[in-house]
Amino acid sequence: MKTLLSILLLLCGTALAAQDQPKEHSPYFFDKFTKAEVLYKNGNQYSAEVNYHLLASCWFFIDTNDRNLEKQFANPDDIALIRIGAETFISEYGQLVKMLQVAPLLMVEYTPISRRAPKPTSYGGETQTASVDYFSELTGKGIISGRDASGKIVTGIDRNYKIRLGKKNKRFASAKEFVKLFNKAQRGEVEKYIEQLNIDFASEKQVMELCNHYFEEH
Repeated sequence: MKTLLSILLLLCGTALAAQDQPKEHSPYFFDKFTKAEVLYKNGNQYSAEVNYHLLASCWFFIDTNDRNLEKQFANPDDIALIRIGAETFISEYGQLVKMLQVAPLLMVEYTPISRRAPKPTSYGGETQTASVDYFSELTGKGIISGRDASGKIVTGIDRNYKIRLGKKNKRFASAKEFVKLFNKAQRGEVEKYIEQLNIDFASEKQVMELCNHYFEEH
């Protein structure tokens, strides 16, 4: 645990880079595959162009040794961290998790908002009935098959935050949930502070500043 925390302290700064957002209806988190440093739990480190498939819930990379195919990482549980520019992501099964800061430990989990893909009509329009759009399965050395994400498109992203307070992890996604982290005597003041600053819980920078205001470790 201490070793992992040391790695996080080295890799994770408090400054946040501009947040990439998926293009409309794109299943990927980033607009394009982006160069990253992939650090494994055994200490091995590799460079690759990666992206996160929101519907398949897994990381993909470009295999430059195999016709630049997009492939899913084999044994993703062996990955400790993925560093993309100034941002550090933690490899957790079925989740996209980004480290915002170490003290206090604050992370954000991204959950895709999706709906059925519209089906093209014979007149060039679209209908909301289900369509078939299979997520192709990849086979070969160093990869595993992608999960079927047929018939859905990404329409947005929800953010769920997790902060380490003492020995417990506390979760929140809204002002109401954040206020509940405090005892009843404090909640009125916290709620007033959030209202005065008009905190937007979709803004990771504002949420980080809010947490530091109340929980900054000295």
